[in-house]
Amino acid sequence: MEIKISHIDFELSSYIRAVNYFESQKPDESLVIFLGKRSLEPSKPGYYHYEIKDVFIPEERDYLARSPTYIRMDRRVHEKIKRLAELTGLEPLVFDHCQPIDVPSGTDAVTTRKVAEYYPGSVMGSYNIFHRFFRVTDNGFEMISWEVDDETYGRQKLAVGEDDHRKVASARVLIVGVGGIGWKTAVDLAMMGVGQIDLVDPDGIEASNLSRIPLPKSSIGNTKVNELKKMLETIRPNLITRNRSAKIQELEPEAFATYDVVIVTTDNVQSRLYCNDACLEQRVPAIQVGASLENGTKRISCRTVSGGFTPCYECWKTFTAEQLRRDYYTDDQKRLIQKMNYGLPSPVPSIVNMNSIAAGIAEEAFLRLITGKEIVPYIYIDMNELTMRTYSRERDPKCRACSTIPDHDIAMLSSQQAMSEQEE
Repeated sequence: MEIKISHIDFELSSYIRAVNYFESQKPDESLVIFLGKRSLEPSKPGYYHYEIKDVFIPEERDYLARSPTYIRMDRRVHEKIKRLAELTGLEPLVFDHCQPIDVPSGTDAVTTRKVAEYYPGSVMGSYNIFHRFFRVTDNGFEMISWEVDDETYGRQKLAVGEDDHRKVASARVLIVGVGGIGWKTAVDLAMMGVGQIDLVDPDGIEASNLSRIPLPKSSIGNTKVNELKKMLETIRPNLITRNRSAKIQELEPEAFATYDVVIVTTDNVQSRLYCNDACLEQRVPAIQVGASLENGTKRISCRTVSGGFTPCYECWKTFTAEQLRRDYYTDDQKRLIQKMNYGLPSPVPSIVNMNSIAAGIAEEAFLRLITGKEIVPYIYIDMNELTMRTYSRERDPKCRACSTIPDHDIAMLSSQQAMSEQEE
């Protein structure tokens, strides 16, 4: 039976014991077994949260054979694990070995599946400076977010509480567009402890980006998503992050369903409309945030869209012909357009302080979504007047994108009902 795991919390002392053991045993592959308790996640129906309290470290005689890529354990190790579990009242939950892998394959994949059958709910891990943890799924393996119970997020937990912090730590976020706003949002979410942040953007770093993105000139020409991924993993090595240097339209709508929230920060309407449609289809909440500087007026807008509950992106906006024509062009396409003298859309004006404020508003919208707080459908900031207004209105019954979704969508209501039943 497949058991879904949203997040793992490690007691600091157990984690340190395991890491010290791995470091002392290199280069040979080594094994530890983490023990703990699992409980249902109120915010994610069908998912479990793991709390690791202890660790089993084998003795040298427990290894029958091992090399940098292979271990074979004495069968009596299982009896030792059982005795420790009975003594502590804990369950063997995470089986960890030190071979560095990104996704289990070959004998690791076979071993992981066998362990999952023998110890229901187990997780396989790898260690190489930092850990990766994987659970068995119907389609292969899924990486799991994790956190060590140290002081890193102590003040954040004081601000939001233990339960809401865990919701943040187990969240899976897709950021579409990693210019000034998207870059700042991704970095802040990583520091906030979000479990998985995936990035999609087709652009490379240009000189004009350096006034809004903290990178050296040597990064010019590299892809934005690759540069941002490196920065995020430096800030938080155990972050799960995947990047794709492509237009968002190349991502199938079904892929959106794997995320808890999608944050859209692109500077063209075509990609925003595509994300709006895909998120509505998959019933994934989306945050559409942007900043504009037109005719001397500085504006920031943030729309939170939850299909069946709020107006969608199209409900709020009417689009000019120029906006609908604006889209991303590859370098080859730009050269061809210039050669044909068709003309390119003018650059979007931008300044770093507006991006920072826009990112902060998007992050607050994310926190409200992920922790079940009241949604604010539309936030508008006028930077000239230094005013912020919030708006709410009915969905457009004639909207092309969302009019076919019933009010208070039944799929989301049933999910909320399951959550309340678990809490009771």
